[in-house]
Amino acid sequence: MLLLLFIITVAAQDNNPASAVTEKSLRSIDGKYAALTSNIDKQSAELLKRIQRQEQRLKEKLAAKDSAKAAQLFAGKSTSYQQLRDKLNAPLDKTIKDPLKEYIPSLDSLSTATQFLQKIPGISPDKLQQLNQLNDRLQVLQNKMQSADEIQAFIKEREQFLKEQLSQYGLGKQLLGINKTAYYYSQQVASYQELINDRKKMEQRLIAAVREIPAFKTFWQKNSILSRLFPLPDNYNTPMALAGLQTTSQISSLIQQRIGSSLPTAGGVGGGIPQQYIEQAQAQLSQLKEKVGQLGGTSGDMIMPDFQPKKRNNKSILQNLEYGIDMQRQGAGNLLPICTEICLTTGYKGFSWLRFGGGIAYRLGLGKGWNHIALTNEGASIRSYCDIKTTSSANSTISKLFGDIWVTAGYEKSYLQSFKSLQELHDNVNVWRNACLAGITKRYPIGKKEGRISFLYDFMANKQIPRAGSAFKFRVGYTL
Repeated sequence: MLLLLFIITVAAQDNNPASAVTEKSLRSIDGKYAALTSNIDKQSAELLKRIQRQEQRLKEKLAAKDSAKAAQLFAGKSTSYQQLRDKLNAPLDKTIKDPLKEYIPSLDSLSTATQFLQKIPGISPDKLQQLNQLNDRLQVLQNKMQSADEIQAFIKEREQFLKEQLSQYGLGKQLLGINKTAYYYSQQVASYQELINDRKKMEQRLIAAVREIPAFKTFWQKNSILSRLFPLPDNYNTPMALAGLQTTSQISSLIQQRIGSSLPTAGGVGGGIPQQYIEQAQAQLSQLKEKVGQLGGTSGDMIMPDFQPKKRNNKSILQNLEYGIDMQRQGAGNLLPICTEICLTTGYKGFSWLRFGGGIAYRLGLGKGWNHIALTNEGASIRSYCDIKTTSSANSTISKLFGDIWVTAGYEKSYLQSFKSLQELHDNVNVWRNACLAGITKRYPIGKKEGRISFLYDFMANKQIPRAGSAFKFRVGYTL
């Protein structure tokens, strides 16, 4: 909400956008990127430590078979790993203006926006210090991403070298261990890149608001990394800028001279690129795109797995929490009026096949019917649940017919009496009832959210005296 207020205010005050920047907003953005930087740092340091341990075990295995070869292959490699660690821990070098070999648009946009805001007249010293700190944070993050790319490139090259040298020694298991460690690290880095480039973030909306300021366009063309990579000519957007450039017809004529003009072309009559070559290129690009998408990679130094990778969830515990609401209706009986039970749930979804969590429910009494409508407090309950997915493959018969079906089990404690205050729930602990539930849950997408329908049976319902309601439960839920 703080970032949203910040964005709205910036958009409304184009004359002096820096005056709308709150200190809490800047702290929130800075904290997010500080946590991301710390995670990348820890993951990279842990990778180097694990790979070096695996190489040491590999060296010991090889030494038992060929000590001279072991000494040759692993001589001085501890120094290489130490150099990578030193570079990872090195302080920010501001003399390097563009440290990244791989351009990250979101970091460039946010960094340029903070530099622009720093130059707005009238900004307070405190906010100027925070903007400087945020800009430094972004540069540190760029350095960490650069180090991660260099580590991946080093491990990829090292792994390929060891494969070539040790193919005849029967050390495939040890080499596979190195490959797994390196591959899952590359997946983690790819997830960080995806998080940085997530255009749904509030920071991206902030950048969009700043871009509406006319002066920012000129500032961007002179100060962004992209403008330094591809500088615009001084006579840009004038007829003089087109002087010396080849025309489409000239390029088509050159292609025809090189590969012939007898084949049908995509440009129709008059020349163009032969259709056959375009179709072949498109097919190859589609295959490469599909392969990269399956592996989840985005970097040119992506490490190819020598095994069937498991799908890993790279989100934090907080990011894997899901919040939802369930509703259950119960008809009127001798003891209870018509009730609607509303439950707020919190669960963990860090596994593709498992969900678990709990919730707190409130029973709202609606009276005995249309002629006796009355809103009353008719009870409360505490729930726990565990869902296990039954359809592991999207191509399975069950999945095609019914979608995602989950086996559900849960334990609940319920207070099924009218009450006037929460103190009554606490004082009458002995009347809380136990419930042991099992059944199935159907989960289905609703836009970007998820709906669920559960059919459950209470195995302890018949043991309750007096019995309240049916042992079968029908619940409809929605993930917030």
